[in-house]
Amino acid sequence: MDFGIYNYHTVNGIKTSEEELTQIYGILQYDDGYLLILLPKDYLDMSDDELASVTAVADIESLNDGDYHKEAYEEMVKVLSDAYKIEPSVVKENVAEICITIPDHGRLNDQLLFIFYLLGLLISLVFFLYHLLVAFQYRQSRFYKRLDRIGSAEDMEYSINRAAEEGACLYISTLRPSNYAGIVTSDYIIGKKGMSLALGNTRNLVWVHLKLIKHKSHYITVGKTYQVLFYFKDLKAPIAINCPKEDVAANLIDTVSETLRVYCGYSKELEQLYKKNFDAFLKEVHSRKPVEDQL
Repeated sequence: MDFGIYNYHTVNGIKTSEEELTQIYGILQYDDGYLLILLPKDYLDMSDDELASVTAVADIESLNDGDYHKEAYEEMVKVLSDAYKIEPSVVKENVAEICITIPDHGRLNDQLLFIFYLLGLLISLVFFLYHLLVAFQYRQSRFYKRLDRIGSAEDMEYSINRAAEEGACLYISTLRPSNYAGIVTSDYIIGKKGMSLALGNTRNLVWVHLKLIKHKSHYITVGKTYQVLFYFKDLKAPIAINCPKEDVAANLIDTVSETLRVYCGYSKELEQLYKKNFDAFLKEVHSRKPVEDQL
């Protein structure tokens, strides 16, 4: 690649001194003629062999009136006209009105930029594989397998995620620690059963009540947890959602009572039946539902 440099100190439309330039206009010579080129100033210090080995991504732009490339093009035409002693109009007939731009970061930085993009791609790939592995492990977990025994785990996930995205959850806890984990939608309830997560279908929900748990140290109460218990006709143990305050638990029970039309409120009789005779418990709790819900 051969090029000639002329004294035209305008880059990106800004008049400046040569010392401040990072790019310069030049004349690219090829077999059939010449082209205007905007290239890094560092190319001035390169040998012919180095120039011949240049590999870089270049932008090709057509020239428009009033464009700073257009001014450089007119200057190039004048230089060629003076050099060959021919009219500028003849030069324009043989020089296309385009400008080739080589970025000012040069060959080394082109490679560094490529490495940077490649590194970003690799990091993205690592995150993708990580999430893929997490998803795979989740699908191998006991919780996911329990969901699949209840129904379609993917359908349940979609229903719960859609409710969360649309703000349609009846209750969702974002509190730490995970002991307070809980989600209630019109279709499903997720809470704790022992130390594990559990899911219940609201179609099978039969009873909800509040349970106060006192945390003691040396017979002194040092804290309280307000636990909302959800009983299902297809589960032999209730699902619990822990709440940090009593009013939060009370609001959750009120919302469930109004929305899901299920019997709410503590009953010692029901608790005893639940422990001793599950079938009798289901029959009794069904009789306590509103008449319209029994039909």
